[in-house]
Amino acid sequence: MATPRIHTIRKMKNIQDHIPKMGYPYRFIGPEDGYTLESIRRGILVEKEESAAGDFPHTIREHFWIRGGEHDGDSWISCGELDNGNYFFYTASCDYTGFDCQGGMNLWVSSSWKNIIDHAMPEGHYKLYLEQTEDKLPPRCDQCGRHETLYKSLSPPNSLMCNLCMRYNHVLKDEQWGIRPDETGGRFSV
Repeated sequence: MATPRIHTIRKMKNIQDHIPKMGYPYRFIGPEDGYTLESIRRGILVEKEESAAGDFPHTIREHFWIRGGEHDGDSWISCGELDNGNYFFYTASCDYTGFDCQGGMNLWVSSSWKNIIDHAMPEGHYKLYLEQTEDKLPPRCDQCGRHETLYKSLSPPNSLMCNLCMRYNHVLKDEQWGIRPDETGGRFSV
């Protein structure tokens, strides 16, 4: 019997530093190089209809985890959330000459992160994901979905305000999330 998987969203530290590693495989997605979304999309058997990917990778809102790859070596891997709220898991590999000669890409998209974890991510990739990510994420804005934009609001007390969309968010207790205002005037830090 398979070990149950963790379904909370986990995130790699300093993810912004790793995004450039995906530039190489992402640039080959498109009809001119033969990697159309239709050709790289893979279905998730438990879902009745296909979730929208938009103009992937241009619709990526946030990466959760990235592993850079290399020619004739490890695959490039990324997962995260799209602008439309769907989640994705992407893999790419190529031989020593590159994607324009011999390569392959796979993209799974789902409205459920659980389905990505359970039905798109192979066991070996799942283990790497757990090793290279952490589950200590600050709360997200209810409106725009961003983690990094929440500030402590003075009114109403114990609520958060999003600096991006300027909306009040649901009331949270500091102890519940382990977050505290830092010296920058109320911005939350973990």
